[in-house]
Amino acid sequence: MDLYLNYKYIKSLVRLETELGKSSCIFCDIVKKRLPFVNVYEDDNFLVLMDKYPISRGHTLIIPKNHYDNLLLMPEREVGRLYSLVPIIARAIVPTVKADGFNVGQNNGKAANQIVPHVHVHIIPRFNDDSPNGRWPMRRVASHEELFKIADGIKRFLNPTLVNKDLI
Repeated sequence: MDLYLNYKYIKSLVRLETELGKSSCIFCDIVKKRLPFVNVYEDDNFLVLMDKYPISRGHTLIIPKNHYDNLLLMPEREVGRLYSLVPIIARAIVPTVKADGFNVGQNNGKAANQIVPHVHVHIIPRFNDDSPNGRWPMRRVASHEELFKIADGIKRFLNPTLVNKDLI
C-alpha cells in the first residue's frame, strides 16, 4: 500500500510539471531544455539523466530524444541502441555509488505502472541492506545538490570511448 501511495504522489508531481510546460510530455520538455534536469550523458539520439524521484542513490534514466509512448511503438533498431547504453551507464553507476547490484526496468502502459508515457529505461542501483523485507525501497525527492554530486561521479567513471557511436 505504501508503494501505491508513493507512485500516486509522484504521478501528481509529474502532472503538475507537465501543466507548466507547453508540451504534454515531461521528457520531451526535458529534451528541449524547457525543464531542469541533471545530465549524465547526451548524444544525438539519447539523454541519460538522474531520476529526481529515485528509488535509490544513483537511480538513472535513459530516454530516447524522439518521443515514443511505449517500447512497441519504437523502431527495433532504436530499441537496440537504447539498450546498448544500459551496460555502459551501469558500469559507471555501480562504482560511483558503491552498489552491490542493480535492476534494469522498463514499464509499458498504465497497467505496468508507466508514469511518464515516453519510453525510458531505469537503472536502479541496489544495496545488500536496502530491502530487508524484500520490497522495493520507497521513492523520495532528491536534492539537486545530491543529484549533481552523483552525476559528476558517474561521469568520471563513464568512458565516452566505450559508447559505440555507430550503434547509437
